[in-house]
Amino acid sequence: VLRTESRGQGGHKRKIWNALVATEVALAMVLLTGSGLLIKSFSTILSEDGGFDATDVAVASVAANEIKYPDEGDHVRFWDELLRTAEAIPGVSRAGVAMRVPAGGGVPNGRVHLNGDPSQLGNADYMVASGGAFEALDIHLLQGRLFDERDGPSSPHVVVVTRSFADQYWPDENPIGKQVSAGGMDRFWNADPIPFGTIVGVVSDVRMRSLIRPGQPTVFWNYRQRPGRIMSGAFLVVESATGNPSGIIGGVRNAIATVDPDVPIRISEMNDIVAVTLASRRFTLYTMGAFAFIALFLATLGIYGVVSYAVAKRTREMGVRLALGATGRSVQMMVMRGAMVPVVLGLGVGIASAWALSRLMTGLLYQISPTDPATFLGVASLLLTTAVAACAIPAYRGTRVDPMVTMREE
Repeated sequence: VLRTESRGQGGHKRKIWNALVATEVALAMVLLTGSGLLIKSFSTILSEDGGFDATDVAVASVAANEIKYPDEGDHVRFWDELLRTAEAIPGVSRAGVAMRVPAGGGVPNGRVHLNGDPSQLGNADYMVASGGAFEALDIHLLQGRLFDERDGPSSPHVVVVTRSFADQYWPDENPIGKQVSAGGMDRFWNADPIPFGTIVGVVSDVRMRSLIRPGQPTVFWNYRQRPGRIMSGAFLVVESATGNPSGIIGGVRNAIATVDPDVPIRISEMNDIVAVTLASRRFTLYTMGAFAFIALFLATLGIYGVVSYAVAKRTREMGVRLALGATGRSVQMMVMRGAMVPVVLGLGVGIASAWALSRLMTGLLYQISPTDPATFLGVASLLLTTAVAACAIPAYRGTRVDPMVTMREE
């Protein structure tokens, strides 16, 4: 009978060590699965087409003083001059004004009238912008035209609508020329008759509320014709001709000061605004990722430590086996089989636990199932590969025992 460590206390300790290894593997599986789901969800959000391009845009939040600019006409003249000055900045390709910027939220929504008939009702988001805002943000024009110099304060009111709005209310018709009101979202609600805007253009859907919410049916009004919503503040949207928005921020600041040095402003890159909307998800992702990395490290360390100790305890046994004709590979596989048992058990428990607990993450995920098979398979493969590597090193070292030394000791 080959000499091995006696059963009893040693066997009891091994059971405890194996249980700890299995627990580490199970916890690592749960944390890595959660992190994998968040990473996949986050990458899906970043790859989604929000209907705009933020990479080359600088945004200035501008609030013209209502005492200095008491009526709507004053605000229109202020923004007309500011847009002309901004577009003259070297390195600026286009500038526009918008009541809200994409992914920024705070968009009014309400009932609207359709087809010039107060009895025909619909629902839409309400936005005020200039034609330059669409161009600066690369919002695609699908049909018709954008706002231009023809659309002045005294001209017939015109609107630009999103594709989802047009498809919802005129699915089989050409929306150009149709009429829509602003509903209760500006001072024209109580006018008699209600002033309607004629649709002159259709643009792609834009994710105005959040990057994780699809673009809603939206009606855009010209800032010259519906300036009420920009009187308390709006956004100057400026596109860099060189693709470097930080390079034009100083010029934008100077342009605003040239028009009115008393106007309070806050300038940032559009990319930063988008990043802020994802900050909470990014924090959750980083936190879970850190815990998952620690769990993976501890599980690997635990497996390696237990296997190394077991090999050290069985050095004589391995030497005898090798002296009696066993191959190094057979001895190595024997150690590996014993070490992988708690790993496989922990992996099974971890998969079941992750499957159950991942459902609690539904609110944090975007277009990813909490039981996404690819994520589970990938994490399980990673853990299994790591465990095999952690077992293989001490198991291989055990086969380097000199059988002659062992036989002389025996």
